[in-house]
Amino acid sequence: MTTDNNNSIKCIQKEISGNWLTNGHLEACILKLSPPAETEWQNDNNRTENVSIITQLLKPLEGSDQSLLAQEFPDKPALVLTPELAFGSPDFESLDTIVKQYNQNLILICGFGVTSGGTLNTLAEKPGVEGAWNASPNPHKKYNGGWVWIKDGNSTQCYIFLKNYLEQNTEITGENIVTGDYILRLDGNDVIVFPLVCADLISKEDNNPSSRIVKSLNKNSSTNKRVLVTGSLLNIKSESDHWKTAIGDLLESSKSSKVRLLLSNCINPSPVKDEEIDKWRCLSGVFQHREGCKPPPKPLPYVRYVNGEKFSGFVLRNSEIGAVFGKLQWTNNSSEGKQAFSECQQHIWNGSEFYPCDGICAADELYRFIVRNKGSMLHSKINSNEASRTLADSELDKLLTELSPTSNSLLRSVAGKLFQKCLKGIKQEVQFCPDQLYSRSENLDCAITTLSLIQHAIEAELMPEGKELGYGQLLSDNEEHEILIWDSSEHTANQLYSLVKEGIVKDGGSARPLMIVGRGNGGGSFPDEGRMHSNWLADISNAPPLNADVDKDICEANDRVVFWKNQGKVDDVLASAALREDLLKSLREEIIVPEDL
Repeated sequence: MTTDNNNSIKCIQKEISGNWLTNGHLEACILKLSPPAETEWQNDNNRTENVSIITQLLKPLEGSDQSLLAQEFPDKPALVLTPELAFGSPDFESLDTIVKQYNQNLILICGFGVTSGGTLNTLAEKPGVEGAWNASPNPHKKYNGGWVWIKDGNSTQCYIFLKNYLEQNTEITGENIVTGDYILRLDGNDVIVFPLVCADLISKEDNNPSSRIVKSLNKNSSTNKRVLVTGSLLNIKSESDHWKTAIGDLLESSKSSKVRLLLSNCINPSPVKDEEIDKWRCLSGVFQHREGCKPPPKPLPYVRYVNGEKFSGFVLRNSEIGAVFGKLQWTNNSSEGKQAFSECQQHIWNGSEFYPCDGICAADELYRFIVRNKGSMLHSKINSNEASRTLADSELDKLLTELSPTSNSLLRSVAGKLFQKCLKGIKQEVQFCPDQLYSRSENLDCAITTLSLIQHAIEAELMPEGKELGYGQLLSDNEEHEILIWDSSEHTANQLYSLVKEGIVKDGGSARPLMIVGRGNGGGSFPDEGRMHSNWLADISNAPPLNADVDKDICEANDRVVFWKNQGKVDDVLASAALREDLLKSLREEIIVPEDL
């Protein structure tokens, strides 16, 4: 390993041995760790849970000679990125031991802090540890930074690098916290890595870290090496224009080097209604220059496509503590790999061990949608009373428990069918993209909230396992009829009625009776409620067979049994019933299906 200190650029370059790419891509792991309490980072305390997570990631699993990381990337080198301030200096020895015991090649980047200069100087004197600075840290000051372990075969080297620019709200007010003034560049045989810490990426001061990356590449680049910038973050506002500008400017200025940006953030912003804010999630993910990149034709599991003015990329769909593994690509074509981060897997941490996540993006997006809206659009639309709001909150919480990324409920596997039926009703052939739920937010919020209330009122089963449903989402407690809640933005209520009459009533059949609670887009009058009839004898060519049951009305004998209920009637109940008991009783009365069909 050799060193090239470029004082004019303020970039310390380290030559590291080894090939780190597999068929042109990098096996990368984004670790989502617990954010430190303020007292933890201020006092440089250890982060016990985060050390446990790293240990479980790198140590052989019980009953196996392979760790989780080695199982995900068998016999392949890997890069693991953790967030900012993920560890305190007391954790160094544990991490160092774990890395040295790992049985494959590894680059591990860990955020630490805030740590005294004296402690950092002591660490830098250890064998196999080196500080990436031009002058030793002041022993009486505190620093935020990162450790980078390079494990290549039996050789392990750790570099300590320092944050160059302080966060301007909290960190800048911290006592005795100062910055370093050099960035670190690691040159392998096939990849160049620049590890940065959070605000380093958004700094616009003269000779800021991002500009130094470009200067370093312009001075000493290699066309046969891939370039990766990593960012360890503790960032509250993922949607901030500062971040979008910073990401775009870095990738635009380094476009000729085809840089990829890998971020890991330990802060999980609360879901919000506004899609332009919420789509950025926690900002953990992989980004590239927008040129040459296209969104995937279908949603990808575990990650979600986003784009800015100058860049595009993939952010983690859900922000559960754990690990996301994937292929980090530098290509955008079908023969080598089209997406910057794909073929992912996620393992969620349950407090003591990892367990695999199912990656059902329809369930992840429906879960987040409900958290973002929680019935608010329905309540606002119809002016729900307190009883309705309270009950809706309670029932939606139950639904969220089943849809949660940490849940093993079978409802997750049919989440796509659930919102498909809410939005498209009987039009089963028309598929709706889970990444576009926000575009039908009012319809879906009203339908899901109504569905939850009716399910509770009539004690129905929601998308029950092993009990095949036709068009409905709910199965009555006696399993004799189905209920479909359909809220359409495309058709009026009368158009929905006609679609049902021509599409399924006229076809007949012996399926369970179906109750449809429908709402159209507000145009025109409302259809009559009750049993629907096809009026099929209006066309003489549709005359009944000779053996038809002539003792019954011809239409009733051959039509499928379908009942229509205008959503407005249910809305009236939600707005008027003042007591919980009255609300449930009135809902049951509205949804009842006549026993004598």
